[in-house]
Order: sequence, then C-alpha cells, then structure tokens
Amino acid sequence: MKKLFSVSLVSLVSQLFVMAQKVPDLKDVVSIAQKTSTEAWSLANWIITIVMGIGLILLIIAFVTEHPKKREFLIGWITAIVLWGAANLLFK
Repeated sequence: MKKLFSVSLVSLVSQLFVMAQKVPDLKDVVSIAQKTSTEAWSLANWIITIVMGIGLILLIIAFVTEHPKKREFLIGWITAIVLWGAANLLFK
C-alpha cells in the first residue's frame, strides 16, 4: 500500500511539474492543480467504495454463517462508513 501511495504521489508531483513548465501563468497552474486534486479525490472515493462493498459482502456472509464475531464486524463496518462520510464532508 505504501508503494502504491508513493508511486501515485510521485506521478502526481511529476505531472504538476511538467504542467507548470508548459503553462506560464500561475493561475492556470493553480486551476490544473485543483482539477488534478479533484480527480485524485474522486479516484480515492471509487477505491473506498469498492473496498466497502467487498466488506459489506463479507459482513453479510458473516451474518448468514452465524460467525461469532459478527457484531464486531458490523460495528467496524459502520465506523468505517461514518469516518468515510466525515472525510467527504470535511475535505470536499
């Protein structure tokens, strides 16, 4: 996970650097950076959506099979949803 994050961060920084060299006006650079930031946030939300969907499927399986820790799984999944929602409200 750290490697994926560092690779994406390096890619983002290098993209911004190349764009800054091509665009002479600072306002254009800021708008491109904001657009790139919005795209990155959107991608992160899609990834989290997929992970939470897989978690929901596993949660349903835990309830159907009467897993002894199903209540803890449910609490953890709900907590993750609440934190994800709070992050969306704070950082959007």
